[in-house]
Amino acid sequence: MGAAGGPFPVDSEKSDNYIQAATYATIYYALLPVSPSVS
Repeated sequence: MGAAGGPFPVDSEKSDNYIQAATYATIYYALLPVSPSVS
């Protein structure tokens, strides 16, 4: 996961929160076109 750090801090919990938020956002937007009934 450290390789995906880039300009973001990799040695802090904030990094994990960012990765988690990015993951949820990716999954959410990926499912939007699949299930339009959600919106």
